Amino acid sequence: MVSKDVVLQTIAQLRESGIDEATIRETLKDSGIDESEIEDYLKSEPSKPVVEEAAPPAHEVIAHHTAQKVKKEIEKVSQAQELHAVHQQVAMETQAKQMEDLHEKFEEVRKPLMSGDRPLSDEAKAKMASLEKRLQEIQKDVVESKAGVAVLQSLMQKILSTDRDILLELQMQKKQGK
Repeated sequence: MVSKDVVLQTIAQLRESGIDEATIRETLKDSGIDESEIEDYLKSEPSKPVVEEAAPPAHEVIAHHTAQKVKKEIEKVSQAQELHAVHQQVAMETQAKQMEDLHEKFEEVRKPLMSGDRPLSDEAKAKMASLEKRLQEIQKDVVESKAGVAVLQSLMQKILSTDRDILLELQMQKKQGK
């Protein structure tokens, strides 16, 4: 298990780097720390060792700037991915609405034709077959879209996790360079 001082100092560094509380919580959770312990850590202040302030070495400055750039890029990618996911969700909802409308129209045509005693004309049969085919195509498109969204969401989560790991690694390297 990781010592309390190390966890508290890591939390302090993450806060100083501008990392939000939700990301800090996820990071601690990913490290295997209990939710109750996370709450305790976030509420307590780290014990600060007395160190003389000196100008940071060049490699720390470079690591800090690199971490900031990576963080900005992560935010840009995250926003783009969220926008793409919302766009796909809207497209899927639009397709679902179109499918419902088509199904309703199909039922409007089918019910009167099926309830009557007269046989269907060839034209009516062709239209019904065309409507059924179109309905099946739309259903297939919706299923494919849902699968695509699920894959994209999984991919976005993996990318964000990797980016978070890179950022944490850069911060740890910065810390070790002190």
